Amino acid sequence: MKIYNLRYYSSLLLCGAIVLFLAACDEFDIREGIREVEFKVTANTSLITEGESITYFDSSLNVSSRVWTFEGGNIATSDQAQLDVNYPTAGRYGTTLEVTFTDGGTKDRLFYVDVEPQVAADFDANLRTIVVGGQVEFTNLSTGLDNQANVFAINDDTREKEAPVYQWTFEGGSPATSTDENPVVNYPNTGTFRVSLVSTRYAPENVGIVEKVGFINVVDVNVISPATVTLTKFGSQLNLAYPEGFSTIPDDELGNFSLSVDGNDSPVSSISIDANDDKVLVLTLTNPIIEDNSSIVLNYGGGSLFATSGSLAAPIIDFNVTNSVVNLWSGNVGFEEGAAGAFPPNWGTWNPTQGVNNNEFYETTEEDVKVGARALKISYDGSGDQWILDNKAPADVIPGGNYRVTFWAKSTMDGAIFDIRVIENGWAAANDPQDVSLTAEWQQYSFDFVANDAGSINRKVWWQLPGSAESFQVYVDDLKLYYLD
Repeated sequence: MKIYNLRYYSSLLLCGAIVLFLAACDEFDIREGIREVEFKVTANTSLITEGESITYFDSSLNVSSRVWTFEGGNIATSDQAQLDVNYPTAGRYGTTLEVTFTDGGTKDRLFYVDVEPQVAADFDANLRTIVVGGQVEFTNLSTGLDNQANVFAINDDTREKEAPVYQWTFEGGSPATSTDENPVVNYPNTGTFRVSLVSTRYAPENVGIVEKVGFINVVDVNVISPATVTLTKFGSQLNLAYPEGFSTIPDDELGNFSLSVDGNDSPVSSISIDANDDKVLVLTLTNPIIEDNSSIVLNYGGGSLFATSGSLAAPIIDFNVTNSVVNLWSGNVGFEEGAAGAFPPNWGTWNPTQGVNNNEFYETTEEDVKVGARALKISYDGSGDQWILDNKAPADVIPGGNYRVTFWAKSTMDGAIFDIRVIENGWAAANDPQDVSLTAEWQQYSFDFVANDAGSINRKVWWQLPGSAESFQVYVDDLKLYYLD
């Protein structure tokens, strides 16, 4: 009896007459066909919540060795046929298994697991203190609910994505419960009431719970809010102007206020009533806000701050404060305009003793910059004589108003004199501080002045550079004019 080799016999069965279909079977490797049957990798799931584990199984036959690689797992590699791998951090991770068989052949497979974040239930409301009979709009701030996983399941199974479920409970509210994402609730009676929220995600299942005691305060008095919130004193305080006056401020009210600048918490050091207007509350800031492009957001959680009439100060939710710290000058005072090596646009030069311009000593540069992409470079060649540079775009100022000028400057020669001034149109009533002695490092300089009300009150900037027998360079950047009140 003739004995057939299993692989040969299988090829004969698959290809029919081996002689007749040889060409058709040239590219078919029967070893790989059998290998597909021998190679089997599974897992109990491929979608979990961070902190959970996945159990992996290698059920391959005739295995000589195996190497697992677990991206994102608490185990980096393994040679075990079955093991549990924990995933502490949310993300999408690749898992690789490479198997070497007893006949020397190999197989490998890459698949992905999706690890979703823990559900964190949270909420806020448009009002924390209301008059009896009023309503509150709640905003659901829960996170970790939206399963964005594009699951490539190990077992090619499918999962139906279900919407998250919200279960609200409102003590003293009507309705008392809700499954809306952002419910609106009425409060018919006075009192202080708790609110709770249970947020549930089904794929993978995870639950977040939060309860806030005394979250809603329902009163039977009038509730007032500030008409304006103004940044003053060069960004060092906020003035909240209310329609009614205050006589006292409870000791614990300061903790109810919070401020953020560009998304970061900014401490409020004190709260007081304006000495000249009892309708204005003054918040003093620990760190003055001096950047004119800062985003300022004020919150007040509500407390026991009553006006003299008995009205209660209402909570403030995400109030965007207008930033009054604004550079009043225009006209390329940051030297961002103009090509490198060219005279800066919107500026002009003059020599009062020679009666000529000297634009060739000034240029926009990218080689040494403090702010932005460009600065101003001034080159001395040992023959300069009282060169004056002036900006052609004045700023409107208020007669008697308090102002501050700031600028950055440096020199390649320590001690170079820089005489900057702020003047009216027509070169009258110049504000002339002490000359600046520059150093080799960038430094910011400033001076304050009161606007003169004589003549045309528009202000522009110019500086005079005394003649020098030395050869050196001066760099200037980011001139600003601020109103302090």
